[in-house]
Amino acid sequence: MMKNFVFSLHALLEMKEVFKDKVQAEHVAAEAALDKALETMTCLERTWEKENEQYEQIVKKGISPMDLETYSLYFEELQEMVVAAAQEVSHAQEDVSRKQEALIELFKEIKILEKLRQKQYGEYLSEVKKQENNINEDILSFNVTESVAE
Repeated sequence: MMKNFVFSLHALLEMKEVFKDKVQAEHVAAEAALDKALETMTCLERTWEKENEQYEQIVKKGISPMDLETYSLYFEELQEMVVAAAQEVSHAQEDVSRKQEALIELFKEIKILEKLRQKQYGEYLSEVKKQENNINEDILSFNVTESVAE
């Protein structure tokens, strides 16, 4: 009797599947962080545009040197925040790309392991068939020997 099929790299395949699930969760989290960073940057850019329009209206009517200095510092700080947000978006995009590349690599590795499992299973089925044929031949030869002996 033939033993049940056991894939020789089953533990590795299982580990890759678990790791794939982990990396997929990390990829989803990285995409969420990217969306949040993009939203923050967009909000800051809109704030800068809105404030700049208001500033231009005030300047047209006339502005004191003190208010000019205040607006200047405010816009400088706001611009620094926009730059920081843009850097955060860039880092988040890089993280998403890294996670995506890791996922692609894991999917390739899993596909290779699954093909190998299919190949081993095919070899297992061939061996089972060969053993069944041997058993059938033995039974036939036993029956033929038994009938000749009678």
